[in-house]
Amino acid sequence: VAYLNRAVGSAGAAFRAVGLREDGAAPPDEDPVDALCVSPHQPADPVLEPAAIEDINTAIAYHAKHFEASDPHGQLVALCNIGLCHSRLGDFTRAIAYAQQALQLAIDLKSPESQCVVVGNLALASGELGDWDTARACMDKHLQLARDLHNVQAESLACYHLGQIANKHGNFEDASRFFEEARRIATMAGERGMLKLINCSIGVANGNMRMAEYMRQLVAPEY
Repeated sequence: VAYLNRAVGSAGAAFRAVGLREDGAAPPDEDPVDALCVSPHQPADPVLEPAAIEDINTAIAYHAKHFEASDPHGQLVALCNIGLCHSRLGDFTRAIAYAQQALQLAIDLKSPESQCVVVGNLALASGELGDWDTARACMDKHLQLARDLHNVQAESLACYHLGQIANKHGNFEDASRFFEEARRIATMAGERGMLKLINCSIGVANGNMRMAEYMRQLVAPEY
């Protein structure tokens, strides 16, 4: 996922993060598939410092200029970055609107790598608004694309996020299954940091399942 570089106007960092140059090609020293993934979600800070808000709004203005000066490939990158800036500001409705525009461009450009990134962004932003059906549908698509692209890092992260979505829905067995799949993939890929996060989530999901079973037993009718 493209990241916000607080040094405003760092377009190169944004391109590297989504695995694209402004002309739409992969950076020469980087595999486009390896560059594309949705990172473990970190919600927007409850309170951003005024300087940070100013930086982000300035970044939005620069990304808008980038959009105006670019071909469709560059416009795709700009739309992704503008959406991510709005997510950082906590404006997830606007973030979704920009991600939807980016997704349409990615489809028009027939770029599965870009589609993989954008649907992941849509899933996370939709989850922030409590639209779990959309979040699940988008993350399912992200997982499918990650598998098609043989991107094991993105695949592991997608399973992790699907587990989190299932937890939110109270589907603890599904959550545990997704987390176990994420752990299997992360273990194969040697993603130690991700494994710590996943193992913690597996513990939570299993605890939720035990609690749900205990509550069912408490309310079960006695004969």
